[in-house]
Amino acid sequence: ENAIPNGPGLVVVNPPYGERLEKQEQIGKFYTTLGRTLKRRCANWQLALFTGAPSLFHRVGLSRRVVLECKNGDLDCRLFIASVPAAAAGAIEQSSADRQSLADSRSSVDNPWDTATKTRENRNKSPQAPGVDQFADRLRKNLRQIRGWAKSSGATNYRVYDADLPDYAFALDVYHDVDPARGVYVCLQEYRAPAHIDTRLAQQRIDSAAEVIKVELACPDHQLAIKRRARQRGDQQYNRLEKLNEFRTVAEGQSRFLINIHDYLDCGLFLDHRKVRQWLGKISQGKRFLNLYCYTASATVHAVTGGASASVSVDLSHKYLEWAEKNFSLNSIDARQHRLVRADCRAWIEEHKTTGGEGFDIIFLDPPTFSNSSATENDWEVQGDHQAMIEQCMSILNSEGVLVFSNNFRRFKLSAEIPVKYAVEDRTRWSLQRDFSRNPKIHQCWFIRHADSASSSESVHKQ
Repeated sequence: ENAIPNGPGLVVVNPPYGERLEKQEQIGKFYTTLGRTLKRRCANWQLALFTGAPSLFHRVGLSRRVVLECKNGDLDCRLFIASVPAAAAGAIEQSSADRQSLADSRSSVDNPWDTATKTRENRNKSPQAPGVDQFADRLRKNLRQIRGWAKSSGATNYRVYDADLPDYAFALDVYHDVDPARGVYVCLQEYRAPAHIDTRLAQQRIDSAAEVIKVELACPDHQLAIKRRARQRGDQQYNRLEKLNEFRTVAEGQSRFLINIHDYLDCGLFLDHRKVRQWLGKISQGKRFLNLYCYTASATVHAVTGGASASVSVDLSHKYLEWAEKNFSLNSIDARQHRLVRADCRAWIEEHKTTGGEGFDIIFLDPPTFSNSSATENDWEVQGDHQAMIEQCMSILNSEGVLVFSNNFRRFKLSAEIPVKYAVEDRTRWSLQRDFSRNPKIHQCWFIRHADSASSSESVHKQ
């Protein structure tokens, strides 16, 4: 309880990480508490923090530098050095600046587009990465441009930045809680930098960008997640990044979904497929719906709330199906009429055909780019395997039905044999809304029908 004398001094911390996180789900909050405590009690001190979860350090709220990078088994570890500012000297109670920052954050809830002028003026003047001012200008510009579109379209979750500046190569997604008092959740997904880029400079850019993001979006530390995107193989696709178990509820139209910005690489709701999901909801009245590689079954939720008579959602991940079940419960969906199935999608289709299962009016097929999960004998690679998969889907698609096929492989080329066998519409441009106009290669999308039902697509095409 006693105040620590003014520095200089050194605080050395090695927080739990890796396997030791199994029973410490509040580890992220520890970083936030550590930062607040240091600012109140350790003015002019230095912090040395060694961690196997470097993406959490931004929660400490101190400007830092990386002095060591190493491996602890398979974990990427870093040693950070940070300076505690003198402004916190002797403060045991919450400082007036802290109280003002909190008040500013709360006042912004009613207007998430608030530019937070007071907070920006009070921003810590510690050294920042080159180009951070340009990043701040671009983010503010994007927010102004997207504001009208979001309001008119009813979008409450969207992308506001996607590697607009080469030196700040990451995507930035914003999610609004259905409870306005909870504010926004922000996910920063860093694209892996080329090998010739200085890793310390790259980290400094992320650190500086995080400070800008928290101000411009009125986002508290614990509601900002920083991740690095890289190709995931096998069970890595489903591994947790953290163990916080913080699920939050967001809205998309009339549907509700649980997101988790910290624990997994993806938050549970693919924003680039928003328009496709909404369209599925509009055309599903009285239809039988099949969702393959369903993930958290967000497309199924839209189809069911749109009036689908029955649905089947298939995925190999037990974790994601549990998540899908929670989404069903959140939207009062009857699991007896709308089934969740854990299986390899290709094997499930063959079994469905063998047992004489009913056909489907709408099939949504959004497979991963690559998968070699230990739960199945067959690897999956979308470029080489998509033709056979599409043909499998068409074999259980009703005569007037539609297969919606999409994927996120940037170099993907649809097999030339598919348009010969079926009626194919490229709906990629149609499927991307305003917030993804800066990244038109985020996914590709086709509507595929039986050739003899091509004429029926004209009315649908106009929707």
